[in-house]
Amino acid sequence: MSRRIFLDTDVVLDLLLAREPFFAPAADLFRKLKLLVRVLPIDEKVVDLALASAFKDFEDALQYYTALAHNVVAVVTRNKRDYRAAKIPILDPRECIELFGASS
Repeated sequence: MSRRIFLDTDVVLDLLLAREPFFAPAADLFRKLKLLVRVLPIDEKVVDLALASAFKDFEDALQYYTALAHNVVAVVTRNKRDYRAAKIPILDPRECIELFGASS
């Protein structure tokens, strides 16, 4: 069974920009999951939900409602505090590896 998770852009940027202290967990996540990335579309409904939401960060709102619209099982971010009211699990990279049991 495939699992659909949403990877927040901050985790991708941590990897690409080698931002410390976040680089190692992000790199570990990418190595272990060996993700084939699919870019999800954002439609007008997602934008409307994001605009009407209580999120303080519009980018986080767009990502969250995009994840919900595409039935993902979790959002992976290192910025968990911005997703306090989420209806799906919000995980950091290490928690994602632990939860989904990605092997080395």
